[in-house]
Amino acid sequence: MEKYEKTEQETQSLTDELESCKANMKELQEKESKHDETKTELSDLTEKYEKTEQENQSLTDELESCKANMKELQEKGSTTSLLLPAQAIVIGLFLALLYWCFGALW
Repeated sequence: MEKYEKTEQETQSLTDELESCKANMKELQEKESKHDETKTELSDLTEKYEKTEQENQSLTDELESCKANMKELQEKGSTTSLLLPAQAIVIGLFLALLYWCFGALW
């Protein structure tokens, strides 16, 4: 009888340990799923950041080009021409378009 009780206790102990292992496995699977979601989110954010940086660099380059063009036009002096107002309008429209397109990023 004693062996039977000992076997019952061992069986119960092993069953409890198995249940504990199953619970741990489920918890680890949930953590792994959460980790994968976080990795995907990080990857998406990294991609978005890099794209934003490229757009920022492009805008910076365009701004420098506009500054150089304006400086060149100012150095030309007092020569009156329709080109200067037309360029200012085009630059203004271009900057307004950029602000409209990328305003959410600023």
